[in-house]
Amino acid sequence: MRGQDWIERAGELFEAAMFGGDTSALDRSDEALDAIEAPLSMARGKVLHVRFLNDREENSRELVLFGRAAELYQRLGATRFSRGASRPR
Repeated sequence: MRGQDWIERAGELFEAAMFGGDTSALDRSDEALDAIEAPLSMARGKVLHVRFLNDREENSRELVLFGRAAELYQRLGATRFSRGASRPR
């Protein structure tokens, strides 16, 4: 999702769940937000890694961020691929 699209999508899914009684919107909301958080966590981990390479001072958040990104990507892959979509090449 680009720009503010994910914010609007999350809002739509919230409203569908909250006011429309669509409980499946909660799972779709989790997936949409995970799809945003995964690359964000990876990017933050990369920035901290470059800082480590520059000043040789470890930051414990680096490993946490990479772990979170891996967890989210794995969850997203399991969700997307279990629905019959082919793996990206």
